[in-house]
Amino acid sequence: MTDELKLRECPFCGSANIELDAYAESYPTVRCTCCDAKIEVRYGKKIAAEAWNTRPAEDALRAENARMKDLIGIARNLELGLRKDM
Repeated sequence: MTDELKLRECPFCGSANIELDAYAESYPTVRCTCCDAKIEVRYGKKIAAEAWNTRPAEDALRAENARMKDLIGIARNLELGLRKDM
Protein backbone atom coordinates (compact mmCIF):
# COMPACT_ATOMS: atom_id res chain seq x y z
CA MET A 1 0.00 0.00 0.00
CA THR A 2 1.22 3.47 -0.73
CA ASP A 3 2.28 5.90 2.02
CA GLU A 4 0.66 8.94 0.46
CA LEU A 5 -2.69 7.55 -0.67
CA LYS A 6 -4.86 5.08 1.24
CA LEU A 7 -6.15 2.27 -0.94
CA ARG A 8 -9.06 -0.01 -0.09
CA GLU A 9 -8.78 -3.78 -0.06
CA CYS A 10 -9.21 -5.70 -3.30
CA PRO A 11 -12.89 -5.96 -4.27
CA PHE A 12 -12.31 -9.44 -5.69
CA CYS A 13 -10.14 -11.32 -3.18
CA GLY A 14 -10.22 -8.98 -0.15
CA SER A 15 -6.44 -8.66 0.06
CA ALA A 16 -4.90 -5.54 1.55
CA ASN A 17 -1.74 -6.05 -0.57
CA ILE A 18 -2.40 -3.26 -3.05
CA GLU A 19 0.28 -1.42 -5.02
CA LEU A 20 0.17 1.90 -6.79
CA ASP A 21 2.63 1.68 -9.66
CA ALA A 22 3.41 5.02 -11.20
CA TYR A 23 5.81 3.81 -13.87
CA ALA A 24 4.31 6.47 -16.10
CA GLU A 25 2.84 9.38 -14.17
CA SER A 26 0.15 9.87 -16.79
CA TYR A 27 -0.99 6.18 -16.60
CA PRO A 28 -0.59 4.92 -13.03
CA THR A 29 -1.83 1.41 -12.21
CA VAL A 30 -3.40 0.25 -8.96
CA ARG A 31 -2.94 -3.52 -8.62
CA CYS A 32 -3.71 -6.29 -6.15
CA THR A 33 -0.58 -8.39 -5.69
CA CYS A 34 -2.62 -11.46 -4.72
CA CYS A 35 -5.12 -11.87 -7.58
CA ASP A 36 -3.62 -9.34 -10.04
CA ALA A 37 -6.83 -7.29 -10.33
CA LYS A 38 -5.87 -3.86 -11.58
CA ILE A 39 -7.07 -0.55 -12.85
CA GLU A 40 -5.15 1.86 -15.03
CA VAL A 41 -6.38 5.43 -15.19
CA ARG A 42 -5.13 8.53 -16.91
CA TYR A 43 -4.36 11.79 -15.15
CA GLY A 44 -2.24 10.76 -12.19
CA LYS A 45 -1.97 8.71 -9.03
CA LYS A 46 -4.71 10.49 -7.08
CA ILE A 47 -7.31 9.81 -9.81
CA ALA A 48 -6.19 6.16 -10.02
CA ALA A 49 -6.53 5.74 -6.24
CA GLU A 50 -9.98 7.37 -6.27
CA ALA A 51 -11.09 5.06 -9.09
CA TRP A 52 -9.84 1.99 -7.17
CA ASN A 53 -11.57 3.13 -3.97
CA THR A 54 -14.91 4.00 -5.62
CA ARG A 55 -17.43 1.17 -5.18
CA PRO A 56 -20.94 2.57 -5.09
CA ALA A 57 -22.74 -0.79 -5.23
CA GLU A 58 -20.60 -2.30 -2.47
CA ASP A 59 -20.96 0.80 -0.30
CA ALA A 60 -24.75 0.80 -0.76
CA LEU A 61 -24.94 -2.88 0.17
CA ARG A 62 -22.84 -2.30 3.29
CA ALA A 63 -25.11 0.58 4.33
CA GLU A 64 -28.22 -1.55 3.76
CA ASN A 65 -26.67 -4.42 5.70
CA ALA A 66 -25.98 -2.11 8.65
CA ARG A 67 -29.55 -0.80 8.52
CA MET A 68 -30.94 -4.35 8.50
CA LYS A 69 -28.75 -5.32 11.47
CA ASP A 70 -30.16 -2.34 13.37
CA LEU A 71 -33.72 -3.41 12.54
CA ILE A 72 -33.00 -6.98 13.66
CA GLY A 73 -31.68 -5.62 16.95
CA ILE A 74 -34.85 -3.56 17.43
CA ALA A 75 -37.03 -6.59 16.63
CA ARG A 76 -35.11 -8.74 19.15
CA ASN A 77 -35.51 -6.10 21.84
CA LEU A 78 -39.24 -5.92 21.13
CA GLU A 79 -39.51 -9.72 21.28
CA LEU A 80 -37.70 -9.80 24.63
CA GLY A 81 -40.01 -7.08 25.94
CA LEU A 82 -43.07 -9.05 24.86
CA ARG A 83 -41.76 -12.24 26.50
CA LYS A 84 -41.32 -10.42 29.80
CA ASP A 85 -44.94 -9.27 29.67
CA MET A 86 -46.26 -12.84 29.27
